Amino acid sequence: MLLNVGENYTLGNVEIEITGIWHVRNPNDPIWFNNPDDSYANMVWTPIETFRARVAPVLAKPIYFSSWYVIINDAA
Repeated sequence: MLLNVGENYTLGNVEIEITGIWHVRNPNDPIWFNNPDDSYANMVWTPIETFRARVAPVLAKPIYFSSWYVIINDAA
């Protein structure tokens, strides 16, 4: 699926706005415990507050594992 910044989508009764497209600069950096090109290809990154308030209430099944341990250096 091709996504562009600024596009809006509706999934059920959840509205989604694409606010950024992320890609890894160096997939061989030892910081990655999985290959980021494969591991994150089908995932959406969202702040935990957004997940709790907007995503979790509309899920048919509970999420048994999620992680917000991400460190991003925007200065690099």
